[in-house]
Amino acid sequence: MKVPAPLVVCLCLGVVAACGRSSPLPDDAPAKTAPPAPAASAGRPADGLVLSPQDMTNLGIVVMPAAAAQHVRQIDGFGIVVGRDAVVQALTDIVAARAAARQSHAALARMQRLAGTAGADSATARETAERQTVADDAALDLAEAKASSALGQRSPWASGTGQPLIQSLAAGRIKIIRISFPLGAFKTGAPLDLRLTRLDGQASDSTWRIPAIWAAPGDVSMPGRSYFAVVENSDLNDGERLLISAADTSSPAVQSGVFIPASALVVSGENYWCYTQRQSGAFARVAVDVSRPQAGGYFVADGIKPGDPVVTSGAGLLLAREMNSTGDTDP
Repeated sequence: MKVPAPLVVCLCLGVVAACGRSSPLPDDAPAKTAPPAPAASAGRPADGLVLSPQDMTNLGIVVMPAAAAQHVRQIDGFGIVVGRDAVVQALTDIVAARAAARQSHAALARMQRLAGTAGADSATARETAERQTVADDAALDLAEAKASSALGQRSPWASGTGQPLIQSLAAGRIKIIRISFPLGAFKTGAPLDLRLTRLDGQASDSTWRIPAIWAAPGDVSMPGRSYFAVVENSDLNDGERLLISAADTSSPAVQSGVFIPASALVVSGENYWCYTQRQSGAFARVAVDVSRPQAGGYFVADGIKPGDPVVTSGAGLLLAREMNSTGDTDP
C-alpha cells in the first residue's frame, strides 16, 4: 500500500521531537546542585586572622581590654641637660661659704661670752673676729647670688639641703635639665606632666621621675619662658639636648579615646597597627595613629573603643602569620 507523502512528513517530525525531549527523572533521584563557592583560606578570613586556642597558646597571645584615656593638647619645648660640673661648683661654693660663716659666728659668740673674764680675748682679737664674720657673711651672700643667677631663685637647695644634692649629682642619680617653652605657653604656674624625648625620637623610660621643677633665668639664645627640672633615675648625658612636651592645662579641648600600650604595636614601613579580637580566636588589624604618645604607649581616638580586646603580647607573631597566609610583604 502506498503511504501518502504528508503522513510521512508528520511521522518524521514526531520522531525528531521525541529525540529532543529528556526522559523524566524518578521521584527519588537526587537533584543537581550548583558547585559550592570556594572557601576562604584556612586561618585567614576576609577581615583578619583566625587562630585555634592551641595556636593562641603556642604564640603567647595575650589580650587585654583597651583602657579609656583622655588627651590634652601638648605644648612643645626644648631642653638641655645642664653639666654637672657647673651645678656642683655652684652648690659647693654655697656649702663652703655657709660653713665658714657658721664658724666665724661661733667664734665671735664665744669671745663675747668670755668678755670681762680671766680668759677673755683682747679687744683686737674680738675686732678681728667681727671683721671675719662680716666677710664670711658677704662671701655667703655672693655664693648664693651666683647660684641663684645661674640656677634660679627657688631651687631645691634654697632650704640649705645642698650636700645631699651634691652627692646625688656627683653619683649621677639625678640630672638637672634646663627647659624652654614659647612665650605665653603657660599663663600661671609651672608646666605639668612633662614628657622627655631624645632628638632621635626615643621616648623617655617610664622610670624617669621629675620630682622638682622651678623657674629658671631667661635664656638669651631663645626667647620664651625657662624652667629647671630635676630628673631621677635617668641615663641622660651632660649636654644632651631633648624635646620636651607638657600638658596644656588651660586648654578646654580634652579628647576622649583609649590607651594602647607600646607592646601592642606592630610596624611595617611607616604604618603602625595593633590587633583587636573581634570574636573568640578571630583577630583583625587596626591602624594606629602614633602622633599622640603617652607614657608607655599612645592615645588613640578612632577605630578602638574602651573595653575592646587588644592583643598586648604576640602582635608581631600575628602579623607574621597573617602575611605568610596571604603572601603579602606589606600590610
